[in-house]
Amino acid sequence: MLPSYVGSSIDITERKFAEEALKASEDRYQNFIRQSTEGISRFELKVPVSIKVSKQEQLDLFFQHAYLAECNDAWAQMYGYQHSEDLNNWELSNFLKEMRTQKLTLNSLSNPDTGIRTLRVKK
Repeated sequence: MLPSYVGSSIDITERKFAEEALKASEDRYQNFIRQSTEGISRFELKVPVSIKVSKQEQLDLFFQHAYLAECNDAWAQMYGYQHSEDLNNWELSNFLKEMRTQKLTLNSLSNPDTGIRTLRVKK
């Protein structure tokens, strides 16, 4: 009796192309952020904040739980640091202290079409 085998194969060519395209897109994004002369940052929250609480409660929770997830060197230099790595994972309260020390002001701009709020730091 001859041995028999059962097998299957799946063509993953499309998935591999999609993964490569995603990686290339992420690299372009990271290079854009890194090389920009504008200060760019992204904050995240340690805990979720419900949109069902009042706006003031949302702000209080944001200032209590926000931390810097990433920034570029231009943002770091706004606070007297050379490299973004020096500031990653800083809590928002640290930036507020720096702003008071350097006499910086924070302007909040809202886009009514998207609901996105942009915070701008000015000297």
